[in-house]
Amino acid sequence: MLFSKYSDVLIKRSAKPRCGLLGMCLLVVLCSHVSWARDLGQFANDYPINEPDAIDSLIGQVKEKVASGEWDKIQQEAQKRLSEQIQNPPTLAGIGSTQKNKTWKWDPSITTREAIYNERGQVIYPAGTKLNPLSVVSLKEPMLFIDANDSKQVALAEKLQQHTEMTVILTGGSYLKLMEKWGRRVFYDQRGELVGKLGISAVPALVKQEPGEEVLTVTEMVP
Repeated sequence: MLFSKYSDVLIKRSAKPRCGLLGMCLLVVLCSHVSWARDLGQFANDYPINEPDAIDSLIGQVKEKVASGEWDKIQQEAQKRLSEQIQNPPTLAGIGSTQKNKTWKWDPSITTREAIYNERGQVIYPAGTKLNPLSVVSLKEPMLFIDANDSKQVALAEKLQQHTEMTVILTGGSYLKLMEKWGRRVFYDQRGELVGKLGISAVPALVKQEPGEEVLTVTEMVP
């Protein structure tokens, strides 16, 4: 019926018999899947899925471990590993012990890629402006980078702190033990971001700002 209906329309509306015939042929091709579709039946047997559900299997394993007490043991071991990582962070890779004194200057200036605006939409710094944070705020106190696993470096830090206040930053060893020993805050260079920016490759290393300078002086020194 579908073919007959549309073929009559094409024949009536066509100015030339040839065009009507071509339209009928095209319609036959487009509608063939409708006219000749049929149920081909079933060619294979259906089988139920016998594999256990992955989520149910996982839940079952956890229940077994809880019942046997193994789950408590797993949690205790995980807490122990976490505690050890907090108390003794891994030594930063690529940071060795200073074998030769070396000093250089580090400029913290940045160049703006885009214009910076204030709250009223006015341009404060055009794109390409060089900004130096040390021209606005100075380094409050020197920074000393050490590896607390090295007793010589710890002794040097204690000696230097007798004469001036400084921020001690570890590249290895337990900062918690030093905090308990010194009674003051000690920091750890997470992922080596500070030593990476300053170009430090060996410790001890002292970072300070000389009076009147807008750069930092970095010194790797033999303990």
